[in-house]
Amino acid sequence: MTTTIKVAIVTGGGSGIGLAIAEKFVQNKIRTVIVGRDQQKLDSAKNKLGELCDTFSCDLNNLNEIPNLVKDIIEKYGQVDILVNNAGIGYFGAIEESEEAEVRNEADNLTYTAEKLTQQDLKDKIKPEQVEKVNNSVKELREALSSNNIEEIKKKTESLKNVIGEISTEAYRAAGAAASQQATSSQNSESANQPTDSANQPTDSANQPTDSANQPTDSANQPNTQS
Repeated sequence: MTTTIKVAIVTGGGSGIGLAIAEKFVQNKIRTVIVGRDQQKLDSAKNKLGELCDTFSCDLNNLNEIPNLVKDIIEKYGQVDILVNNAGIGYFGAIEESEEAEVRNEADNLTYTAEKLTQQDLKDKIKPEQVEKVNNSVKELREALSSNNIEEIKKKTESLKNVIGEISTEAYRAAGAAASQQATSSQNSESANQPTDSANQPTDSANQPTDSANQPTDSANQPNTQS
């Protein structure tokens, strides 16, 4: 099924910035699908946003779930026009202004996330050179943590964030494209199995005799009056 209005996905749409974005979409008559882990938050957001809002519960930390999520949404609405990849974790404030303990904690969480992506979630979905890029960035951050140089830790943390963001975005796009292609193939397969009306309907001309074949000509049935 394809809808006549635009369809948007907002990850982390149950609260905060994601909810505010979803609210603007709904106000502009855009069908908005909010995604998150906390179903209670999602239900509360839907009650606030109304009929044009729908919810899908999904842990986006597990990238293996993303293709099924996109597939389910496309099967229900026929399309995805807008994606706002808002979900995430972090501290409020620039990393340059964060306390040392917070910086170290974020760096530790980031290295864990990076290793989980390459060894589990994205293991079969990214290229070897991308894995190497992540591993090198993780190694540099670990060296910075060992050096106790807080400015270097901040710098390498930002670098690893950028690498993870780049690779994750590519994985999201690939998963969405694959799900969309699968949905399109299913629709094409269904239409190919439906006979067309013209194949089952005989043409009128094949079954109707022509007038000229059944009507004698005047010259054949009229006697010659001239002699």
